[in-house]
Amino acid sequence: MRRQLRRLGLSHDSRRSLATIDVDYVRWTQWIFLQVFNSWFDPDAPRRDGRGTGAARPVSELVDKLAAGQVSTPDGRPWSELTAGEQADVVDSHRLAYVSSAPVNWCPGLGTVLANEEVTSEGRSERGNYPVFKRNLRQWMMRITAYGDRLAEDLDTVDWPEKVKTMQRNWIGRSEGAEVTFALPGADAVGAAQNELTVYTTRPDTLFGATFMVVAPEHPLLGGLSGAPRSRTPPL
Repeated sequence: MRRQLRRLGLSHDSRRSLATIDVDYVRWTQWIFLQVFNSWFDPDAPRRDGRGTGAARPVSELVDKLAAGQVSTPDGRPWSELTAGEQADVVDSHRLAYVSSAPVNWCPGLGTVLANEEVTSEGRSERGNYPVFKRNLRQWMMRITAYGDRLAEDLDTVDWPEKVKTMQRNWIGRSEGAEVTFALPGADAVGAAQNELTVYTTRPDTLFGATFMVVAPEHPLLGGLSGAPRSRTPPL
């Protein structure tokens, strides 16, 4: 890139340039990740801006709340009855940065996963025209949805063009609605992975006319997706 810039006759101050592989740069990206990894989203913690509750707090506070029974464990057992491994799993499930399995576009021909924009309507890779498959992959996640309200509200505080704010609001995808659980008669007979289905809707007033529901192929009700090779796991 520098060689091309010089050939174009462009110049820049080398003292003001950096590379993401520089040790000093990597050091701070790792520091930022550790701050996120060692924090959890406490819905009852007051926000620093004084506009309600819900903020990141140190994981050590989560452990204290679990031990005191202020935060319940997934199966309802007391914190003291869990093994060290089970306690670690519970804590990890609350972190702002956590590892989980999620469906991705797996391309064996390229040996990597692809973004939706890199997959054609025929289900092939834009580069090389290789077949692309949906697979579950173990990868790092960020608990962004916990900050959906704050992300949408803070758009009013930045001096951006309105069309850019609209794009950001659509990307955040904040909506208000309700979760409704439906029983699945005969689920055991067909070998379903669960006997109820929870759906989210922004129009609960229309549920009385519902005649069917559609689930994605990777939904646990259908058994989920088979795992993909764990090599080349995408970075955070």
